[in-house]
Amino acid sequence: MLTSERITEVLKLYIGMMRSGEYFEAHEILEEIWHPMRRSGDGRKDIVRGYINAAISLEHIKRNRGDVKSKALIAMSAYERYREDHIGERELEALFGEMEELVEGLKRKYRDIFCD
Repeated sequence: MLTSERITEVLKLYIGMMRSGEYFEAHEILEEIWHPMRRSGDGRKDIVRGYINAAISLEHIKRNRGDVKSKALIAMSAYERYREDHIGERELEALFGEMEELVEGLKRKYRDIFCD
């Protein structure tokens, strides 16, 4: 069973991993809570999916594989679609807000990819 304590713990781990450039690992840790959320119909599943995709997007940039801009933009689009979904989520709003600030800062860092 997915507890609020486990969700909080995973979100904090995600933040730390993203700050240290461990984007693949950040995506993996969020999947630990996303799968049970998806199966149970938890309303937070979409915003968590968005942050998973944000991490994937940044991993594409880190690995600098072919067509990195296109891959990064596609993956980031899920984050963009759901990034506002945390508003009103009182229990986790601060953590989701911190995650949003972090991802937005990383998008500015890689503005050559995310800005036309």
